[in-house]
Amino acid sequence: MPGAAGGPRLTLVVAPPGWGKSSLLSRWLADADGLAVAYVALDERDADGRRALGYLGEAVRRAVAGLDAAAMPEASASVWIDEALPVVVRQVVESDTRLTVVLDDFHHVEGAGFPSIVAALVDELPAGCHVVIAGREAP
Repeated sequence: MPGAAGGPRLTLVVAPPGWGKSSLLSRWLADADGLAVAYVALDERDADGRRALGYLGEAVRRAVAGLDAAAMPEASASVWIDEALPVVVRQVVESDTRLTVVLDDFHHVEGAGFPSIVAALVDELPAGCHVVIAGREAP
C-alpha cells in the first residue's frame, strides 16, 4: 500500500474526465487506516498556484497533529521550498506521522511554481510518507 515504509513516494492517477479518479481516491483513503491524510481538491481558481499553496498548507496542518501553523505561509513557491518545507519535514519526522498528501485535479495548477513544491515534497518527506497526484494528464 502507498505510504508504507519503503513503498513508493509518489503515485499518479491519470485519466480523462469522468473516469472515477476522485471516487477511486475516496475509496482508497477510506481504507487507509493509520495514515494522516492532507487532501486538497484543486479547481480552475487555483491556476496561479497561490490559493493552492494556502490549501496545501492548511491540509497538512490539519493532518499532522501539533504542526506549527506558522510554518505554513501563504507565500511564493520559493519561500515555501526554502523556508516552510524544511520546517514541515522536520515536524513530520518529529511527530512520527505517516503523511499522505493527495492533490486531486492537479491539472488545474501549472503556475506559481506549485509543481516544484510538489516535487520538493516528494524528495524531502521522510520514509512512510506519500504524495498522490490525480489529474487529466501527467504533470
